[in-house]
Amino acid sequence: MQGLNDCPLMFVSAHCEKFPRGCFQKRTDECFSLTRFACIVKMIMVITITRERVDEISVKKLLQVEPKAPKYHDIIDCLIAAIEAKDGYTCGHSSRVADMSTDIASMLGIKGDRFENIHIAAHLHDIGKIGIPEHILNKPGALLPQEWSQVKEHPVTGYKILSKSSLLARVATIVLHHHERWDGKGYPHGLVGNQTPIGARIIAVADAIDAMITTRPYRKPLSWEECYHEISANKGRQFDPTVVDAAFSLRERWVAHRAQAQSCSSGW
Repeated sequence: MQGLNDCPLMFVSAHCEKFPRGCFQKRTDECFSLTRFACIVKMIMVITITRERVDEISVKKLLQVEPKAPKYHDIIDCLIAAIEAKDGYTCGHSSRVADMSTDIASMLGIKGDRFENIHIAAHLHDIGKIGIPEHILNKPGALLPQEWSQVKEHPVTGYKILSKSSLLARVATIVLHHHERWDGKGYPHGLVGNQTPIGARIIAVADAIDAMITTRPYRKPLSWEECYHEISANKGRQFDPTVVDAAFSLRERWVAHRAQAQSCSSGW
């Protein structure tokens, strides 16, 4: 991508409108550097130009950054922004899932590189949704069988994107398996129990909790009580029992944190 001086302002501003209302403004308020802005514009250009096809070459170039380099987390932020530009629901979802996933990982004693990989994978678990048509992602009603089949491809698409960088190989594997089930009835590979990486098992629980307590186009959010009833009912079936126990022990912290966040966003 050429420098910002070579990028027409009308083109940049027009494509920034693809961000869900509020998401882009939030990012501009948070230490928003020109480097990060340039990366995000580049990702939006990739999405816009390729529409429903993942431009693997452009993604590969973006991911060729050393993990300890200053730009590394900027690149991760850019990929998250790309997801949010495609699907309004994911605005804030990835960050909330990442926060809950790292809380669970800490509770289970996971540290070091394993912890960091889970953190990054949780942020990027829905990156594969870039390859799903927007009319399916934002559909207000139930999905048709063929539409649901396309949605179920997003872990594989996410894996293909992230595995373009050898630096994100472990992250890519976690993303690939975050929709597997403890009983082997998940996708894409139907792994059973501990065959699924622990990071993917953690993200599966965090992802389900946030999905249930968040407003969706087709339903109102569940209460925390209803959410935990559903998680408990699927303990040992859909979810790893050990991960569920860790999540239950964090319940009060999460409820208080969500209430505080909602209070702040409402202006109180």
